[in-house]
Amino acid sequence: MKKILLSKWSAEKKLIASGFGIATLIICIISTISLQYTTQLFQGQKQIEHSYQVIQAFEAIINTLRDAERARRGYIITNKELYLETYNNAFSTIDAKYNHALNITINNYQQQKQLAIIAPLVTERLALIEKSIELHKQDKSNTAEQIALTDRGILLHDQIWHIITEIETQEKSLLERSSAESAANYKATIFMVVVGSGCTFLLLFAVYLLLHHQIVKRRRTETILRESERKTQFFSMISHEFRTPLSTILISAQVLENCQEYSEAKKLKNLQRIQSAAKNMTQLITDILTLTRAEAGLDFQPKSLDIEKLCDSLIEDIEFSSGAKQNIFFISECQTKFANVDEKMLRSIINNLVYNAIKYSPDESDIYFTLSGKMGQVILQIQDQGIGIDLEEQKYIYEAFYRSKKVGDLPGTGLGLAVVNKCVELHGGSITLASQVGVGSTFTVKIPKN
Repeated sequence: MKKILLSKWSAEKKLIASGFGIATLIICIISTISLQYTTQLFQGQKQIEHSYQVIQAFEAIINTLRDAERARRGYIITNKELYLETYNNAFSTIDAKYNHALNITINNYQQQKQLAIIAPLVTERLALIEKSIELHKQDKSNTAEQIALTDRGILLHDQIWHIITEIETQEKSLLERSSAESAANYKATIFMVVVGSGCTFLLLFAVYLLLHHQIVKRRRTETILRESERKTQFFSMISHEFRTPLSTILISAQVLENCQEYSEAKKLKNLQRIQSAAKNMTQLITDILTLTRAEAGLDFQPKSLDIEKLCDSLIEDIEFSSGAKQNIFFISECQTKFANVDEKMLRSIINNLVYNAIKYSPDESDIYFTLSGKMGQVILQIQDQGIGIDLEEQKYIYEAFYRSKKVGDLPGTGLGLAVVNKCVELHGGSITLASQVGVGSTFTVKIPKN
């Protein structure tokens, strides 16, 4: 069975590993494609930016020429030196703007060729403007030559403008294409990320479901194995615990049968052994039945009881039947004596806790059993001066058959506190422990009154 489980687990581990591998592969593919689209998007944005720069550079050239021409006209019409400043500024910056256009189109042969055509036209255009200004300074009445210079300037301006318009048209077309490609790359990137992320999520979710199913199945298997081990331990313990008292009873009975000449004292001693062994067997059977029924929730029949009276009666019975050599003090601080509890289970709780206190406490020590009520609860507190329980062992003490390493050869089945815990749980209550090795233990049980 273990081999089958292991092989199934190995197969599912391979499937889970494959799922994670495929998910990782999908993520890598998505990342690669997204990187390509992002790179293209980045390049497209750079192209768009470059197109804007080219358009602005050529517009700067034509605008500078226009500024120079407007300055010329203004000066001729008004004779104001102010217009010459605008002309001089345009004249001084035109070379820089032309060189800027050369630099940003250095990788475009066609545009470089067009710039080479523009260069002499720009030079001639500026020369005509300069000649017109100088002519006006010398002879303001020479309108015929000014008109000829103006006509030639307009012709040159149209030629320059026509070439620049062609370049701008090319760049605008490239700009539109780059914008469309960038938009398409952006949409493709978003689509790949969304679809890829969705596929990855679904795949990982499927792996999670498979892993969760495997964990649940494994836990169920472990629970079955634990129950099997528990049953084996239970029957082993039963066999051991019954064998010892039965052997005592059998031997003592044989002695009484075969040794008629024994004194009354020896006969009484053997009878006491038989009684003690029978009591141990009775207690063991009682604990097993109580624990089994408590775990199954059977025979839980709470009813209104006088708690103080029941506790007082139980302490008297315990003192009489156990022959305790400790001092047991019962203290009642309960104002409301009645509570809704199951009498049999409450007896099991008190009996087990008080008998444990007697068993693990030294002779002549004090045991305090306090009954109180607070906030709608019945509170039972048993305090002893016994051997105590290690802190690391305290989390195991309510498990069936668990016994502390410090109990030594003291008799016990390890069922008492398991019975107490189950009975308290059925009442909807709680049990807490405060213990210190060599000082003693205090168990506090809180049970709702209703």
